[in-house]
Amino acid sequence: MFTFIAIALAITGVVFLIIAVAKRCRACGNLGHAFSSTPSADLASGKAFITCKKCGNKVHRGNLTANNDSKDASVIWFDGSSGKFKEDGSYQSDSSGADGGDAGGGGD
Repeated sequence: MFTFIAIALAITGVVFLIIAVAKRCRACGNLGHAFSSTPSADLASGKAFITCKKCGNKVHRGNLTANNDSKDASVIWFDGSSGKFKEDGSYQSDSSGADGGDAGGGGD
């Protein structure tokens, strides 16, 4: 039983390492970028970005659509997911309801 658990943990570790390397920040190489980055938006240009928490590098990952009834802006990420940037600048994903996260991340 211990052998099975050890093998499962090793495989899980390798999978997480592969994800971290594949989705690292292209500017600074931060491996944590795959698991913890910040969505941000530029309302003037209508673009949504994924921002590295370590170096602040922004990568265009989606487009904004303004809501006429409020100052919130909806975003459609290039990977097909969606969310909302609220008036105070916070982000909420439509799929999970979680704030922040790597919505629309992916290769550069």
